[in-house]
Amino acid sequence: HDFTYFDTTPDYDEVENNDAPVEANPLPAFPVYEFRGNVGASGYDGDDHDYYSFYAQSGDYFDIYVSAPVGGENLTVELLDSSLSVLASAPGESEAPALSWPVLSDDDYYVHISTEGAGAVDYTFNAHLEVLSPWPTNPIDDSAASHGFAMDAVQSYPCVVFRKGDAAESDIYFARNEYQNGMG
Repeated sequence: HDFTYFDTTPDYDEVENNDAPVEANPLPAFPVYEFRGNVGASGYDGDDHDYYSFYAQSGDYFDIYVSAPVGGENLTVELLDSSLSVLASAPGESEAPALSWPVLSDDDYYVHISTEGAGAVDYTFNAHLEVLSPWPTNPIDDSAASHGFAMDAVQSYPCVVFRKGDAAESDIYFARNEYQNGMG
C-alpha cells in the first residue's frame, strides 16, 4: 500500500517560544501584512500568550489590526513599553481587535496577543509604524486640498493635528492632549 501524508498545519510566521516579553519575536520590517500566529489551548503550541517586539521613535504612529474569524472575540491585543506598562489595549469584543498609538518616546515596544479560556485561535495581523509630521503652523494646507471648515470644529479643543505621510496623502489624525490617545 502507498500512503500519502498531508500536513494540514497552517504555516505560521511566529516562532515559538514567544510566550513572554524576553522571548518576543522581532516584527519584520514595517509595514507588516498578513502575519500569521496562533494562541490558545489545543493550538500548535498550546500557549495563551504571544509577544512581538519592535523599536519606535517619538513622533511615530503605530497601529495593528488583528483578524481572527473564529475565536477573535476571545483575543486581547495590548501594546507595552520596555518597562512592560500597558499603553493601549483592545479587548476581543469582535473578530478583529485593533489598536493604535502615537509613540511618545524612543523605546522598545511589545505587542501582546492573548486569549483566556478559548480553544486554539489562528490569527493574522497587519501592523504599521509611520512617522507623523506635525501639521503646518497654518492649519489650512491648500496643497493637500484641506478645507477651513474641517478645522474650525477642533481649533477650540486642546489637540495636536498630524498628517500621516507627506503632503500628497490625505489622512489626518487628531491627538487629544488630555488623553494622549490617537484618534483618526
